Amino acid sequence: MFHSVEEDYVALDEYWNIVQMNFQTEDECYNFYNSYAKRKGFSVRKDIVRREKRVGAIEYRRFVCSKEGIRDPSLVKPEDRVRRERALTRMECPASLSIKLDKKRGIWFVDNFIDEHNHPLTSHDETPFLRSHRKIKDFQKSEIHSLESIGIRKNVIMKVMKCKYGGYDKVGFVKKDLYNYSSRYKRSRILEGDASATLELMKKRRDKDPDFFYEYQVDDEGRLKNLFWCDAQSRMDYQSFGDVVVFDSTQRMNKYNMPFIPFVGLNHHRQTTIFACGIVSDECVESYTWLLQVFLRAMCQQKPRSIITDSDNAMMKAIRQVLPDTDHRVCSWHIERGISKHLHFSQIKIFRSFIYDACSHAEFEEKWSSFVLKYRTSRNKGWLKRMYRKRKLWAAAFLTNTYFLGMKSNQRSESLNSCLHRHLDYYMSLLDLVEHYEVCVSELREKEAEFDSKASQSWPATITDSPEIEEPAGHIFTSANFDLVQKELQKLDGLHVDVVPDGKGERYMVTSEQKSARKCYVDYTRIGGNHDIRCSCRKMEREGIPCKHILSVLKHLEVKEIPKCCVLQRLSKNAKAGLPSVRKSDLHVWTEKQKNYYELNARGSELFDLASNSRELFGEVKEYMESQLSKISSSNAATKKHTHVDEVGETSHRPEGSVLDPICVATKGAPRRMKGWDEHRPRLCSRCRQPGHDIRRCPEAKREE
Repeated sequence: MFHSVEEDYVALDEYWNIVQMNFQTEDECYNFYNSYAKRKGFSVRKDIVRREKRVGAIEYRRFVCSKEGIRDPSLVKPEDRVRRERALTRMECPASLSIKLDKKRGIWFVDNFIDEHNHPLTSHDETPFLRSHRKIKDFQKSEIHSLESIGIRKNVIMKVMKCKYGGYDKVGFVKKDLYNYSSRYKRSRILEGDASATLELMKKRRDKDPDFFYEYQVDDEGRLKNLFWCDAQSRMDYQSFGDVVVFDSTQRMNKYNMPFIPFVGLNHHRQTTIFACGIVSDECVESYTWLLQVFLRAMCQQKPRSIITDSDNAMMKAIRQVLPDTDHRVCSWHIERGISKHLHFSQIKIFRSFIYDACSHAEFEEKWSSFVLKYRTSRNKGWLKRMYRKRKLWAAAFLTNTYFLGMKSNQRSESLNSCLHRHLDYYMSLLDLVEHYEVCVSELREKEAEFDSKASQSWPATITDSPEIEEPAGHIFTSANFDLVQKELQKLDGLHVDVVPDGKGERYMVTSEQKSARKCYVDYTRIGGNHDIRCSCRKMEREGIPCKHILSVLKHLEVKEIPKCCVLQRLSKNAKAGLPSVRKSDLHVWTEKQKNYYELNARGSELFDLASNSRELFGEVKEYMESQLSKISSSNAATKKHTHVDEVGETSHRPEGSVLDPICVATKGAPRRMKGWDEHRPRLCSRCRQPGHDIRRCPEAKREE
């Protein structure tokens, strides 16, 4: 490559300037040479080091181009390798910078400098990918921690960094470095034990909040067996919305394969709310029984009115033991899944009528006997027997008078699990699981606060022909529940109300023009200022929402407001009256340093926005920041402040007698896939439509030949 005379003079001046340089420390020299290499387009690494014989202090150091030397041929054994051999990078490049320590003056001077390369140098846009120019700085680590704490994935974090710093070349590291640092950081947090670090986190939460509750069990070897926890806000939410609980387990949410079991409910906005969470080592009756007993202790022995679970037999037995008086139903989705596996598609609609169509017990028995007699086969015989034994847990005939707020499945729990699965992986530690669970809970509470704000500052418009009832209902019920009441009000057209003589009180018969055979009776009692109104359809008792029959009677009586007996407090805007809500989470601040960082970052963003509008202000702020940065960096270097990875050491020391990590358990997991009805049908020949052969072996084809 040819150079002009002027370029040669510039290079020669640069060479002599470097040869005459002195450095205070070895690191100062390395940083200088690395910066020089970045401008030129190559990477450096530390090579030879010599120490004093007596003291052992470094007296000589050489920095070389990363392409110096050659790979040892003895290390390359193709027959023993499983992975592909890495690409060759070294080609005996002679470029180097050597320094020696002047013991008298205590400074480092350049002993030898070679600025010749036997390989092409990289361009400016390729340099950021060279190894020595990739380093995650401390302030970037703080940003990474804050973004990871709210569940943002690493590839998205990398995109945020590129956007913030103005391009990949200004970030200072690549995606691989981010993944490696995050992995090292997580391992350092549980260096002395995952279970110990998790329980230490629980203990700190309880020290900070006395109402935080957690309990755990260990096995004979001292390993963590079961864990349960809930915070103060979850316990208060249970007091308001703990009448219906969804109790479900999900698999493979952590590297130990321990089932993750949240206790989930429905708040006054019909949104998912979390009461507690548990992790168990196995899915046996004893584990579920322990979990339910601890749950009741945490909730001051307040039992739910009803509970929804999946079709796990161990879970059902535990509920019968701990909550014998609680209404229990099996998730309809699990029942539906079994239908498609055991019944022909033409029979599915008939079986669904057992799940969703209410009837008397006698009618159910009659219909069931007829169904079994007609459709029972050797293949589904056992399944039909099991379903009949569990009929009180899924059939509408036995669940008509039970209170489930209209819920038929564990979709609330599944929605939480899907949220967790977006942030979790199958190799996640218990400590990360607990923290990411807190992220999901924080998001749910933020949504609740948002809807509470809207409910307190607005009310829905009236659209029906019954504004005298609709308007008061809009001020009482939250938006989600008012929509259900409004739908019932829209059904009032075509309903007739007739008075039925009754010696005990006022009774009304409500009939429909379209279905005159269907009659519902509404009993209305008024004692002083108190009202009591009940309907024979019992929708109010099942779902907590006044039915169209009750609303039609109220309209007939010209009642100007909804009686209190028709308003379930847990569905109203005043559902949490007397119970303060603490919905702001401190999960983003786990150290004092992080708290200070967030505060300075917020003020700094405001300052940067104002200073960027003026070139003069920009220069002043930049100069001041550089002076402060140099001053603080020198101070930290002198005092040798700890790094981010060391920062988590406070939770890494395992005390004597601490809990050991659990072993990876073999859970029940998903059942073995069963083929659907249509998958068991024999394959037919495409020519003669007969089983046992295909078109290549078809007898008809052979006869024609």
